[in-house]
Amino acid sequence: MARTIVILIPWTVVPVILLALFVFSLTIVSQLSEPESKASARAGVWAGLVLFVIFVLSQLRDLREPEFTFASVPDIDTVPLVAGVVAGFIFLRVVRLLLGTRVIGVTTLLLCAGSTSALYSFLFIESLRPTVLYLALGVAFGVLFHIVLFPSSKGKA
Repeated sequence: MARTIVILIPWTVVPVILLALFVFSLTIVSQLSEPESKASARAGVWAGLVLFVIFVLSQLRDLREPEFTFASVPDIDTVPLVAGVVAGFIFLRVVRLLLGTRVIGVTTLLLCAGSTSALYSFLFIESLRPTVLYLALGVAFGVLFHIVLFPSSKGKA
């Protein structure tokens, strides 16, 4: 049972969180009504995907088949966890502030490139797996904690 939990939680929860961050970038584009902001956000998503492709090409030499196991349960890595919490909290605040401006494209670029690159790293670069695990969980917690403190931000970002 413990082995199932050790495998199931990281290999389902983390990819779902990272995919949700990518979907969030697409949701931002769909929520915009001003043509300039929408064009900026859409271009940000595409630019993020281009950065992702550049990242993948630069990492092809380190590509490994994913092994859906953890040799051991990774210890808590507080630096990426705390960085993720802070980044997630601030990120949702920034999205809320920039939603109606052309700068929203930079936000969607970072969100798209970051989430797809992190998912790739988690799946295919074993040495980064624990860091990406705690960073993704931290970002998710930071975003949700922001919504706990500022519930109105959920509908606006």
